[in-house]
Amino acid sequence: MALVVFGISGLIGNYIFGYLQDYYGRKPSFYIYLIFEILSCGLSSLAWNFTSWLVLRFMVGLTVPAILASPYVLAIELVGPTRRVFCTIVSNIAYSIGLTSLAGIVYMIRDWRMLSIAVSMPLLLLFMCYFTLPESPRWLVATHKYEKAAKVMKTIARFNGKTLPANYESTLKERTMAYENMQNMQSTEKQSYGICDLFATANMTRKTTIITFIWFCITSVYVGLSYYAPSLGGDEIFNFFLAGACELPTYIFLWPSLSYFGRRWILCLSMLVGGTACLATFLVQHAMIGPTLIPIVNYMGSEMIVLPLIVMGVLLLFGGFASFFLPETKNKSLPQTIYDSDSIPLVNPFSIIFSRRRRRQHKQHHQNCSRRQQQQCRETDGDVQICDVCKLEK
Repeated sequence: MALVVFGISGLIGNYIFGYLQDYYGRKPSFYIYLIFEILSCGLSSLAWNFTSWLVLRFMVGLTVPAILASPYVLAIELVGPTRRVFCTIVSNIAYSIGLTSLAGIVYMIRDWRMLSIAVSMPLLLLFMCYFTLPESPRWLVATHKYEKAAKVMKTIARFNGKTLPANYESTLKERTMAYENMQNMQSTEKQSYGICDLFATANMTRKTTIITFIWFCITSVYVGLSYYAPSLGGDEIFNFFLAGACELPTYIFLWPSLSYFGRRWILCLSMLVGGTACLATFLVQHAMIGPTLIPIVNYMGSEMIVLPLIVMGVLLLFGGFASFFLPETKNKSLPQTIYDSDSIPLVNPFSIIFSRRRRRQHKQHHQNCSRRQQQQCRETDGDVQICDVCKLEK
């Protein structure tokens, strides 16, 4: 029950705190979440019954997705396309180390009240970074705070041994205004946006649906496996430790793979391999949903130990196939506006097969045609501008 409530509160918190990031900035929003989480988690140690504890856990759950996402978003927006892989890998390594460390803390502190204090009070140390952590320059430029954005960029340049021109602020403002004016001429978009704008066009609807579904599958399986590990038998804390530690070796593979093969294929293959592995467990034994419902599935699976793995395996396979349609983002600038995002089309993974078939049919169609018939067909065929036969006889 508590895990389901925790998952529902995370869904609600995503919407609430997501808007805070856009309106107040990445840095202030993160510390607002942090204060809220520390207070809620600390007060849960004083809960006098299950209902009061459940309410406080709901409040903690509101902040968890935002707490995890905010530093990641800020790191990505502080670097260029070639450094995004580095930030992603380092962030995930830190997360895995945190999971393994949590297992050690739980092993040493078995009282749940003291455990709540032990995992919440150390978060106060993060306030020591408040004056050194920069705001996202992308967000500052998007909100027309050019002076602050220029100051952040000059600090980054100085750290990298570079020097920005003295008129960098004015240049940044001119280029941003020129870019916005060009967009205003090319589209009739409104200046303020909401969640409904993610479904404003057919292309945006498809991309939003696919990405949401993939995140749904990934989060469901990740959280599900975290809940599933302690139920495998043996020492629950050691199982939880292994669930976090087994992630670390994968980053040795992911680091060069993401840079060489790109994001799309790695995402697809990892989900397909993970889904196959989950389903293979069922075959060997012969025998969110989402973060909100996975605990229920795990509970149902207490009598049939492979049931959660079957559900999670199917989710990963469907998510892997859905990722085929996403565009590649390797070494590409991320879209800054809704208009930018809408201008990037989805990928048709079957286009190569169909295009080859069309070219083969077109070639067969022209084999016995006269030059005049070829010319007429070339002028009227919208799918193929000119076939191989026409090129040879031109």
